Amino acid sequence: MKNARLVLVGSAVFLSLVGGAILVKGRASGEKTNESSNESSSSIQTESETAAVASIDRQPQSIAARASSGEKETTSGKSAPASSLSKVSVEIPRELMAYAELNKKVFLTDDEKAQKKGFFRDSRFLKSLESLLRQPAEIGSDLQIQQFAALDALFEAVQSPESERGAEDVLRSLVEDKSVEDPKLDGKAREALAGVKAEILYQWSSLQPNKTGEINRLLPGPVSQRIWQNVIDTQRNNVAESQDEARAQSKR
Repeated sequence: MKNARLVLVGSAVFLSLVGGAILVKGRASGEKTNESSNESSSSIQTESETAAVASIDRQPQSIAARASSGEKETTSGKSAPASSLSKVSVEIPRELMAYAELNKKVFLTDDEKAQKKGFFRDSRFLKSLESLLRQPAEIGSDLQIQQFAALDALFEAVQSPESERGAEDVLRSLVEDKSVEDPKLDGKAREALAGVKAEILYQWSSLQPNKTGEINRLLPGPVSQRIWQNVIDTQRNNVAESQDEARAQSKR
């Protein structure tokens, strides 16, 4: 997980279909792009009214990398303050904080490597990450920082023989989660959950391309399907850009 990583522009992109007009908003810049000439607001579709789509163009960053880019990190206490989007206190597993500390290091001792493997074998710990990732978090909140760590742990665990199945079970459950499909849920909460789901779809399918068919079957509704299509388009664009760069370098 220490390889070079792409950086997410904003932590998610919120796709809102209002009267057929598609507005893609970059959270970091606030930039909007209108992809439809139909600006009428009279034909709002119930299912798509607040459809959340996250366009992920990165691999997961370590907690240290995020902290150095201006994001704050929780270091004092067992639990991070719950986001205003979340109405419950969110307990942060001690193991997750220990994992985040290990992830700051470039080189691990044999004991530290063994400690990581122990985390990945711990089904209770992996299940606790699922609960953490089901909570909608505000951008830049302590809760979101801990969710980044939880995602990093799952993505590393899914590649580890110690817990491949355990991590897959958690990822599968999160993909199947229907919360982002619920039009009664607060729009900000759906947006936050869409960002988590997009990250999972992008990373899991990148790390295990043979799982794409299964992932597609797990999608619980139209919002998740839109997120998935957005992820696929982003991956294809990344491949095309890499090929263009390789061709340009070969001509030099």
